[in-house]
Amino acid sequence: MPHVVDMNPRERQKANPKVPDSFIQKRFELYKFLGGGAEGSVYKALDHRTGTKVAVKIANRVKDSGIVSHEYEVRAYDSLYRLDGIPKLYWAGQERDYYCMVIQLMGPSLQGLIYEVGGKFSLKTTLLLANQLLFRLEGFHKKGWLHRDIKPSNILIGVGKDAIRPYLADLGLAEKYRPPYAEERYKTLKLLGTELYASWNAHYNRRQSYTDDLESLGYMLIEFMRGDLPWENINTSNRDHRHAAVANLKSETPLSVLCQGLPREFEEYFNHIFSVEHGEMPDYNYLTKNFRKLFYRSGFREDMVYDWTPGRENKLKTREREKEREKHEDCGIRRCKRRKT
Repeated sequence: MPHVVDMNPRERQKANPKVPDSFIQKRFELYKFLGGGAEGSVYKALDHRTGTKVAVKIANRVKDSGIVSHEYEVRAYDSLYRLDGIPKLYWAGQERDYYCMVIQLMGPSLQGLIYEVGGKFSLKTTLLLANQLLFRLEGFHKKGWLHRDIKPSNILIGVGKDAIRPYLADLGLAEKYRPPYAEERYKTLKLLGTELYASWNAHYNRRQSYTDDLESLGYMLIEFMRGDLPWENINTSNRDHRHAAVANLKSETPLSVLCQGLPREFEEYFNHIFSVEHGEMPDYNYLTKNFRKLFYRSGFREDMVYDWTPGRENKLKTREREKEREKHEDCGIRRCKRRKT
C-alpha cells in the first residue's frame, strides 16, 4: 500500500452505518464524521495515495435526479479549479449506492467562528473578510458563475499555511449566469438559497445575477457587525408566511436603518450594487477601495489577525505598546528640533 500517514486514534471514529465500507475507491479512508444534514454527510478522510487529509462529501442514496444535481456541482468545481479561494475537487463519482465528492480539507466556517467569539466580529475582522470575499466573488463571476448561497456556513477558513484565508465552499446551488426571459420576471414566492441572506430575486426564484451574490455578502457583513439582521426574529410556524414576511421586510427596510450605526461605506456598498443592471458586473474595484480606505482610516494593519486568532489579545497589547513608544519617540524628535532652533 502507498505511503500512509499515521492517524490520531482519538480522531478515528466509526463511519456512518449507512456507508457499507470506510474506503472510497480503495483510496480514501473515512475516519472522522464532520457533520451532515438532509442531503448527506461529510467526513474527514485519508488519501492513501498521497498521504494527505481530505474531506469526503457523501450524498444520501442516489436517485437519477440526485446524480444530475451533483454533476452540476462537480462541473462548477471543475470549471473553477484554478481559481484562488475555491476548494479543490480531487475525485467525484458514484460509489455503490452513494454519490461521493472528495474535496480539499478546510478548517472551520465563519458561522462557527462568529459563535466562538460571542456573536459579532470587530470592524477590522469584517473588513479583512469583506475585501477577500469580494476578490473571490470577482473571480467567480468573471468565469461566468453565480454562487447563489453566500452565507457564513459556506465560507470556510483554510488549514495550515492557508489558515488566514477564507474560501467559498459548497457549490451545490452554483450555476452559470443566464439572462432572464420576460415570462420569468414575475414569479410567485419560492425561496432559492438561505432565507436570512437571500437576495430579493432569490426569494422569488427569479434569474439571479452577479449582484445577488453581493447582496447576500452585504447582509452577512451587516450581521457580522451588528450581531443580527432585522428579519432574523420573525416568529411564525408557517414556512411560507415566514418567507413572505422576510422578503417584505427586506424590501421595506431602508438602507439607513439596515446600516444604522455603521460606517457610511456599508450603505454605499448597497447603494452601488442596487444601482447595477441585471447581467452587468458591479464595480469590484470601487467596492474594495472603499472598504480599504475605511480600513486604513480606522488605523488597522493588514496583519491578518482576526478576532479568533490565537494570542490576538497579546498581539493587540504589543501593538498598543508600539504605538505608545512611537508617540514618545515623535515627541522626543519634536523637542530636539525645538532645541536646535
